[in-house]
Amino acid sequence: MSRISTKITVFYVLSFIIGALLLFFLTGYILDRLLKNKDKDLLEVKFQEYSLLLEKDGVESFQFRILNQNILDRNHFLVRYQSDLGKTVFIYAPESMEIVGQTNALTELDVFLQKNADKGEWLAFSSPKFGDDIEILSKKLPNGNILQIGKDTEDREAFLWQFIESFFIGLIPFVLISFIIGHLFSKKILTPVRWLTDTVQEIRSGLLGSRVPLVGNKDELDTLGAMFNQMQDQNEKLVQGMKETLDNVAHDLRTPVMRMQNAVHTVLKDITSETHHSALENALIECQETSETILKMLDTIMDISEVETGTMLLNKEDLSLYELVENVLNIYRFIGEDKNIEIKSEVAPNLCINGDKGRLLQAFANIIDNAIKYAPDDSCIVIKGLRKNKNIILEVIDEGPGIPEQDMPKIWDRLYRGDISRSTQGLGLGLSFVKAIINAHQSHIEVKNNQIRGCTFRIIFPA
Repeated sequence: MSRISTKITVFYVLSFIIGALLLFFLTGYILDRLLKNKDKDLLEVKFQEYSLLLEKDGVESFQFRILNQNILDRNHFLVRYQSDLGKTVFIYAPESMEIVGQTNALTELDVFLQKNADKGEWLAFSSPKFGDDIEILSKKLPNGNILQIGKDTEDREAFLWQFIESFFIGLIPFVLISFIIGHLFSKKILTPVRWLTDTVQEIRSGLLGSRVPLVGNKDELDTLGAMFNQMQDQNEKLVQGMKETLDNVAHDLRTPVMRMQNAVHTVLKDITSETHHSALENALIECQETSETILKMLDTIMDISEVETGTMLLNKEDLSLYELVENVLNIYRFIGEDKNIEIKSEVAPNLCINGDKGRLLQAFANIIDNAIKYAPDDSCIVIKGLRKNKNIILEVIDEGPGIPEQDMPKIWDRLYRGDISRSTQGLGLGLSFVKAIINAHQSHIEVKNNQIRGCTFRIIFPA
């Protein structure tokens, strides 16, 4: 057995033993009280019986009948009759009390009963001289005399000792049974833990697709296994995403790096020509532009990572949505004029949101830049801002080619570029950057194709 299984088994056995001992002590206490009350009831009955005999036959006749064994059960009871003046008229002790014939013991017993006659109806004492413990009922009769009926506790104690012996003899097989049950119980309860351990070992050995088997009973260990499987699914997606990101970064960086190499190679090739100075200048410009593109790509990836890890600092303030859109359109209206694209703003002037002005301007600029980039010439882009269901909604509607349905879930991924976008210049980071900024503002962004043509980007800000 494993250490944990052994601990559970030992704990189960100890719990059973402790429970059995508690039950034993409780049962023993109740049994002792019941037997003691039964003896007292018996003494009450005998007192009534003997008092009637005394009243009917007189003291001498009663004494004669006891001494000559004319009364049933007389060998089980101590009988003492005391006058109203405190004098012992007679005393009888049965053989079971082991004091018959011991004059000194009888005298001492008589002295004890005489001294304690005024201490209530029930007397009890224990002395090696008198054998077993004795319980005595002492009451006054109508004539003022005192009748005392006693009984030793030998029978009761013998029964209790027999109960104790039977309990501990029977406890041994029950302990063995509890050990077996505890072992089987610990084995069953630790099965999900063993499955989890085996799965971790398989994952460490390279089997990343391994998952913890689930029982389906929805207990804590089954829930732990389900959560582990979910975590492993997320880790697998993250690893796959990192792999795809690295592949995309390597692919997209290859082109600008090759441009830089070609520019340098061209200059070095024509180093002796008269146009060398002009070629060198063009090569440096090309290298500068290309390095800026690479830095922009890396900065954007870092910004996205900061948002996703929650480390990006946002300087939030109350902002006018109308003013934010107008600040972006002051730049992009001129860009739209090159393609004869009309940009309409239908943003209500009274809408206010809370956020980081610089980051939101970046997000809006990316969406509008995408709309202009993919919109055909002589088309129209409409930007709407409205309040709906206590939320503030910003919509950017274009008349471009739309987004293929198979590309919809992927457009938010880093460095993803669909078939339509591969013919245009870009890094493939714009929409993933936009989504990261919007999520950092506890807001939501979605996209859908229009019924006729184009698509609509919708940002939902909480009011």
